[in-house]
Amino acid sequence: PGGLRLVGAIDWLQLDRDAGTARIWDAKTSRGTGYLDKRQLHLYAMAVEQQFQVKVVEVGYLMLRWNKVLRYDVTDGQKASLELELEDASRLVESGALGAAPTMSLCG
Repeated sequence: PGGLRLVGAIDWLQLDRDAGTARIWDAKTSRGTGYLDKRQLHLYAMAVEQQFQVKVVEVGYLMLRWNKVLRYDVTDGQKASLELELEDASRLVESGALGAAPTMSLCG
């Protein structure tokens, strides 16, 4: 019932309300890609689609040190899988099964 509260910020969001579409870009300054997690982009896409009633047609990372763009697809299947993952995590948090209960000040 309480669910999870996720906090994040989309670095660049382009909404085309006439076309009913959106594009999401997240800027990164590191040299490598090992830490990138496409689920971040999937989560952003889910939130934008729900909030603005548009279809996210493009997502990616702006790799600022490389001056390159990494584009990714976001499929309905990927979003559904992430939603199940988040539901499982929420149930674990609410059940007390996790050893830690960080506050926003600790993990914000």
